[in-house]
Amino acid sequence: MKYGLYYKYKEIGDKLRIIFSCEKKNTIKKSIEYVDIFYDDNKIAEIDINGFSNFAKIKINGLIPLINNEFLKLINSILENKNLPRIQSQENSGFYVCQVLEVNEFDKCNDLKLVKITIGNDKEIEVISKGENLIKGMKCIFAEEGTFLNNETQVKKIKYKDFVSSGILCTATDLDFSINDDLIIELGDGFEIGEDFYKLM
Repeated sequence: MKYGLYYKYKEIGDKLRIIFSCEKKNTIKKSIEYVDIFYDDNKIAEIDINGFSNFAKIKINGLIPLINNEFLKLINSILENKNLPRIQSQENSGFYVCQVLEVNEFDKCNDLKLVKITIGNDKEIEVISKGENLIKGMKCIFAEEGTFLNNETQVKKIKYKDFVSSGILCTATDLDFSINDDLIIELGDGFEIGEDFYKLM
């Protein structure tokens, strides 16, 4: 199961947050010592491990897109100790370097554009975006469907009129590089199309 991993000391304190579902409707909280489990319709939607600095020091404040095997083993040892299911290794972050092939007007009233991109290997994708700075040839970051963003939301399929957009082109706000910046992040020529963005960082 795909999950989002977060450490936001400034916003929520010293806790590691594991989110499995963002669509919480009938949430029930259960606590086992320093671990809080949130259930939604009898399924685990979120797990908070409180006082996480007692186990490991984390410098990141926000989304943790990729973790190494040592960190994964630490998390799973805590979960197993509380009889909770292990999380699996996520080989990719879900954020990929892409290149814009076409930018066409889609909905002028709402400033929406239909953007064709490539993420390599002749794979072309069409997405809807509001990015004012989008131009043909630009390299940017594509987040595929199911990817968790810094604001603890998950990328979903969105239907606009008769078009279904799967994935988004990321702004600086989406990745917490900046606050209230709705421009699409433009990458330099050194980034290879199709590469996992966070593996290049």
